[in-house]
Amino acid sequence: MAAGVLGLPMVTTLLAAASRAGGDDDNPWDAQTALQNMLADALGQKQAEVLAE
Repeated sequence: MAAGVLGLPMVTTLLAAASRAGGDDDNPWDAQTALQNMLADALGQKQAEVLAE
């Protein structure tokens, strides 16, 4: 829990793979940003920052 969601093993690798699969050259998609935005919408900005980092 101290590491946050992005500190868990394999999460950054899975987010990178999702970013490659979810976007294209003209319209890139960043899975990490999408995850952080989803957490901010669900929990609030400060709580999302604490949980993600």
